[in-house]
Amino acid sequence: MPCKDTTSRVTVFLDNEDRLIDFDFSKITCSKEIGGGTGYLEYCKGMLAEEITEIDFQMPLDFLNPETDEDQFFLYLEWDALRT
Repeated sequence: MPCKDTTSRVTVFLDNEDRLIDFDFSKITCSKEIGGGTGYLEYCKGMLAEEITEIDFQMPLDFLNPETDEDQFFLYLEWDALRT
């Protein structure tokens, strides 16, 4: 990140079996909001929380095939936030 002005928020919703229902991710850096819209939610929806933490970044990268380096970076941010 080019600046020190960063905040982020992740909200995760799981069902009674610890399967992902929904999550919301947003990050603000240099007064610009980044979040969601990469397709990663749809990729992970219905997976067990434990399965999500074991996803290697290359898997969603190959499946979602982001068009630009910026889209790839946003996907990485979302992948990292949900694993955390």
